[in-house]
Amino acid sequence: MDGKRFSEDVYYTSIKDQTGSDKTVYFMSRDLNHDFYDSLIYSGKINFLDPSLQQRVQDTFKRIKTHNKYVDMVLEMWERNNGIVPVAAHRYCEWVDYTEKRLRRELPEILQSLQSHFNLKHQT
Repeated sequence: MDGKRFSEDVYYTSIKDQTGSDKTVYFMSRDLNHDFYDSLIYSGKINFLDPSLQQRVQDTFKRIKTHNKYVDMVLEMWERNNGIVPVAAHRYCEWVDYTEKRLRRELPEILQSLQSHFNLKHQT
């Protein structure tokens, strides 16, 4: 979700929000990777997490998977409408904009909790 690093994948579009006001929303036209989560599920290691951390991880990755679905939907509508995001897609754009901001806040906290749980040191 780094707009500077992946500037070619950043979209800003103006929409009407739920109140009817004009609003500029931002989203990345990139799927967010969920391989880590899938690995936790398939290996069964998710069951060894503290229940509250397990729920936070599951909720967060559900948002990531929904994010990917909505971005794909919006881009498909955008392409079919010659580069214009149709009104039918505005609620998805608004959701993606909000969710990306939320994920930028939540993911570092979850990552830190998982690193602590699995006794991992942060790697850059």
